[in-house]
Amino acid sequence: MSWLYGRCAECTGKRIVYPIGPRNARIMLIGEGPGKNEDKDGIPFVGVSGREQDHTYFGLAGLGRRDVFITNCMLCRCERNGVDIRPTEKQLTSCAPNHLIEEICTVQPEIIVAAGATASSLFGVNLELEHGFPKKCDSFLKTGVGGWLVPMYHPAAGLRETRYMIPLLEDWKNFGRWLRGEWKPPETTDYKTDYRLIEHPDDVWVAMEDVPGYELAVDTESDEGRLYSIQFSTRPGFARMILANNKKAVENFDTALAWNFNEVIMHNSVYDLEELSSVGIHLAGRVNLRDTMQEIYHLGGILPQGLKAAIYRIFGFRMTSYDEVVTPASKQKLDDWLAESLAFSTQSMRESTHHPKGKGCPACGKNHRLEKTEYHPHECEAVLRRVMNHMDSDYDPWQPPKYAKGEVTMRLIGRPWLQDIEASVGRMPRQSIIHASMEKQVQYACGDADWTGQLATWLKGERKRIVQQEWRVA
Repeated sequence: MSWLYGRCAECTGKRIVYPIGPRNARIMLIGEGPGKNEDKDGIPFVGVSGREQDHTYFGLAGLGRRDVFITNCMLCRCERNGVDIRPTEKQLTSCAPNHLIEEICTVQPEIIVAAGATASSLFGVNLELEHGFPKKCDSFLKTGVGGWLVPMYHPAAGLRETRYMIPLLEDWKNFGRWLRGEWKPPETTDYKTDYRLIEHPDDVWVAMEDVPGYELAVDTESDEGRLYSIQFSTRPGFARMILANNKKAVENFDTALAWNFNEVIMHNSVYDLEELSSVGIHLAGRVNLRDTMQEIYHLGGILPQGLKAAIYRIFGFRMTSYDEVVTPASKQKLDDWLAESLAFSTQSMRESTHHPKGKGCPACGKNHRLEKTEYHPHECEAVLRRVMNHMDSDYDPWQPPKYAKGEVTMRLIGRPWLQDIEASVGRMPRQSIIHASMEKQVQYACGDADWTGQLATWLKGERKRIVQQEWRVA
């Protein structure tokens, strides 16, 4: 049986590398595209990374190439000067649907393994967060064919960077266990929390007394380089937030910390310690410090170092991201400022040219029967309008100036007229947590402290397990 599809509108013109494998396969693997070897032989996954997939990863899952239908996002090789390159968004959105829809409808796979960032992007997957975790999909690429989607790092990633090798090995091993019903990804549901803002300074004492284990997880939030708040957690599901301007509460926190705790836990302590020292809280030499980011690093690459990604990998709990909380609220504030700034610029910043009555106008050299004045929009009007038109997209209005090939590109920050507008309208709102509602601030910031504490507990148990089980000498 031959395939009905042909070349797409954005075809690179290279050899079409058709998929290979049983058309009734339970599993379909989708890679990025053919490389040099695949282009030469006309078979997908036969290069170095393909051999790595065959000999290492399929074997870990108890599979062989004969068990899997293998295809790619791109049918033809994408290269520049003989070097493989990632397909453009235009190429990807043209080629992938052109052939993958027919292949999915023909094979009707129960499971699709999306190997690499390019393949995962077709399904809207965050690869760093979700690699190796099977997730139910009602309809693959809107084909009506549903099943399980399993995003994986591409085998080439492990060959290029060793930090991907351990996740690849672990993920394919777990994939085999999942196929046999021996493993399922972690999941945390119905998680109840007690997160609050400390308003009265004495509430600090109440929140920090009777603490089991004498361990305290601490996190900070900043506003444009200045400490904005301190969050602490004494047990799972419990956390409190202190605003930096509540000076008495901050003082009580410092005192209670010295009295009640012998260990403080942070995630990226270099940043948090500097923020705390800005308000007179110096922890060095006073307590034992643990940094969960450093501890993850010393595990040798089995986990991402980012807090939210690590929590999802360990507990299956999806924490709210900074962008989800901060960006929409900051953009709303900025949008209001842009409207006010545009009104100001049209009224007060437009440049004028005076043309006197008579011959030989000094401004334009023409003759005028009547005196007149022309008003010209200031260049800021076009910039302000352009930014306003992009506010509903992923466009970053706070992007600092970029310098490339002797040229500079700017959005708002760095414009010479920005200070003049700010002097009259007010300072341009920057991206900051202060623009979110207090309820969202508390839930987001306290969550970081809470889960830092839980991560520390898990890491302590994992180290113990490694020593007892993996370091044991027969």
